[in-house]
Amino acid sequence: MDNQIERDLLVVKVGTNTLTEDRNGREALDWASFGRIGKQVVDLANEGYGVVLVSSGAIAAGFAETGTERSEDMEMVEKQRLAGIGWNCVVEAWRSCLEDKKLGSMLLTRQELQAGQDTRQEALATMHCHMRHGDIALVNENDAIAHEEIQFGCNDILSSILTVQLASSAIYKSVRLVLLTDKVGLCQDKDDDETVIRVVDDIGSVEACVSDAENGVSRGGMSSKLAAAKVATLFGVETFIADGRAH
Repeated sequence: MDNQIERDLLVVKVGTNTLTEDRNGREALDWASFGRIGKQVVDLANEGYGVVLVSSGAIAAGFAETGTERSEDMEMVEKQRLAGIGWNCVVEAWRSCLEDKKLGSMLLTRQELQAGQDTRQEALATMHCHMRHGDIALVNENDAIAHEEIQFGCNDILSSILTVQLASSAIYKSVRLVLLTDKVGLCQDKDDDETVIRVVDDIGSVEACVSDAENGVSRGGMSSKLAAAKVATLFGVETFIADGRAH
């Protein structure tokens, strides 16, 4: 049994659309977003919180790094190559804005976190060790070996599964999930920011308010966030959907 870790733990998932911008007609990493969110993460860590960042953006960064043009018929293995190249860029972007905090990078798939898998306990033990040392843990789906992760907005789901498993270890003071998006939040009318829904007691009652988002590098949108929230809240984990571009 692991010893207690006297920290409130936040698992913060950041999506591709929050971490990228249009630059001269091409998508590129948005350094301002990394800097803004990174400062908030550092502030939270300095206040004593444990922080796990689940970060998307690898494929988008791979397109930008290689100058590859998007194509509707691009083979999956080509996207996996771009994910591998781009993940290095994403790691360095986070590292550059986390001041003196140590950053630990981990690539996972849902399969590796399934009950009964040795890899699940190894991953959780490593995560607990990072939290004891006050590190920032950085997680992404391992696109190179699990292409279904690319086909769905799976960092949302991965973050919820990981959060539930961290919470079930019962060694933290509290564990919460924060899903950052490029929207103001979940809205009754997706085209009207004034209709943002502040509190959801029944996820089923708001599912009709969302529709899938899909572009060349990001999939899932608000629907995958609700799916992630459903997983987390089923196990009693408080979940927030928030504007990743808010200061």
